[in-house]
Amino acid sequence: PDMDGIELISKVKNLNSEVKLIALTGHMTKEKLEGAKKAGADQILIKPFKKEDLYKIMSRSLSI
Repeated sequence: PDMDGIELISKVKNLNSEVKLIALTGHMTKEKLEGAKKAGADQILIKPFKKEDLYKIMSRSLSI
């Protein structure tokens, strides 16, 4: 609760760079989008989304 998603992404990637992370968000500014990418998010999915979109992103992330 004391950190935002970007900080969480960064900490997880620092612990294990092999972990695949998909950031899910309802609101993403350009700065936050860039921050999530720089922190190590493999994919970003903006809400609302269809379950098919989630499946595609999960499939892409797992096959990388």
